[in-house]
Amino acid sequence: MATKLAGKAAFKKALSMVRGDSDRVLELAPVDQEAEQEVNVMRNSYIQFSKGLEEMYPNVSDEQRLLKKIPQHVLGTKLMAHTESTQDHEQHPFELLFAKCARVQLDLGQLQAFCHHSVRNKVIAKVQGVSETLSVAATKRKTVVSATSDVESTRKKLEAATLKGNKDKQDQLQDSYESSVTSLKAAHGAYSLALANAIHDDKAMAEPLVDLLQEQLAYHKSAIQLIEAALPSVKDQFNKLGKSVGAFGCPVPEDKVPDVLQQCCAVINRDGLDTEGIFRLAGSQSKIRNLRAAINNNTADFTSIEGYEYDIHAVAALIKLYFRELPEPLLCSKYYDEWINAAFMEDNDERLQEMKRLLELLPPGNQKTMNYISKFMANVAKHDNKMETKNLGIVIGPNLLWASGGHAGEAVGDSHPLSVLFEIFMIYEDWFFQENPGADPLTTIVPNAKPKSRPPSMTLPPPKPTNKPNEAWTKPPPPRGQKPPPPPKTAAKPAPPPR
Repeated sequence: MATKLAGKAAFKKALSMVRGDSDRVLELAPVDQEAEQEVNVMRNSYIQFSKGLEEMYPNVSDEQRLLKKIPQHVLGTKLMAHTESTQDHEQHPFELLFAKCARVQLDLGQLQAFCHHSVRNKVIAKVQGVSETLSVAATKRKTVVSATSDVESTRKKLEAATLKGNKDKQDQLQDSYESSVTSLKAAHGAYSLALANAIHDDKAMAEPLVDLLQEQLAYHKSAIQLIEAALPSVKDQFNKLGKSVGAFGCPVPEDKVPDVLQQCCAVINRDGLDTEGIFRLAGSQSKIRNLRAAINNNTADFTSIEGYEYDIHAVAALIKLYFRELPEPLLCSKYYDEWINAAFMEDNDERLQEMKRLLELLPPGNQKTMNYISKFMANVAKHDNKMETKNLGIVIGPNLLWASGGHAGEAVGDSHPLSVLFEIFMIYEDWFFQENPGADPLTTIVPNAKPKSRPPSMTLPPPKPTNKPNEAWTKPPPPRGQKPPPPPKTAAKPAPPPR
């Protein structure tokens, strides 16, 4: 009985020694456990960093394929393709602006391509080297895991042989166990060395992060220099927009009636003189925009009513729009106060003389245009369209003059005197322009227009001479900013010309 108990005690002691040795071998040293945690953090960070770099800076050997992946170059290519397609005609200032912006985008794309290559050569190459260092530690760890598994497996077999009391088998497994433990210790040593090397190279591992920022900084500095160099030219081209573009928004020609005005008046001569409410009723805004764009692009077709989409009111609106969009009003802002004062003069003869004086101060092109539109509107008033000179004065007059720095229709209170002025110009058009009759709006036609004969001329002898013929010319106007007294009711409407 005593012998059996002694044998069991020896077995338990041997088994505990095997388990104790195995447990000590399987565990990493505390210093290695800390190093492993640190290296794992570095490795996981580098995995994300490497993936992000490859997505942002993919390995593309062909230059053209690379450029097609760069947004700036794609945008520049599209803009440049559009501008090159318009080389067969004189380029619009907007197209020239597009071309300048396209060139900037293409150059930015080239800079981005250079940065791309630089990042791959200087940053990603280092990242790959660091990844190899980390992969060594990962490989060594796999060796530790494999060796640990061998130790565990051999230990279990040894324990089973010990329980069965198989001495020969136990001795054989004991040798295998000791061999696996030796291999595990060697694996631990190699892994510990790999962890130490990785931690020792932490500065080298962080270097690609700094290199990436430096490369990006160099790119952005170059991009800023490129844009700063190009921006003055782009702004200069931008400032040219809205000036002398197309027909609308341009100054009145120096020596002739604007073509757009003659064109629209010719269409109304042909199709709209007997249209009720012509110039008073509004046209379709979309059709007005379309016609304005077509005239600016020299693509307008007024040979038939289809050309202006069957909306003669849209054509009439273009005439008012032309005057409203002039950079300087037809009657010139610098004479604004004098024109308003003339409208409120009570004596009709003095008012006519003052208006003629002011008319002769206008540039030649403005005089010819005023002559043209006055005669044209006077003829419109003679047709069966419910638009007398008073009505036409109300809808046209406020578009011919506004204060300096303002725009048409801004001063609602001045609409009445401006309406009166234009009504007078229509009624007395033959007298105002008898010395320089200019172009005849009644003979201006478009293709397929039916010629119209001019009605009997409205002649008016000059106003009665006074002892001081220049009195009306030299009479000082009210002080600037002081509104002249309103005219009496009998003078609100200009006196009709004598028959």
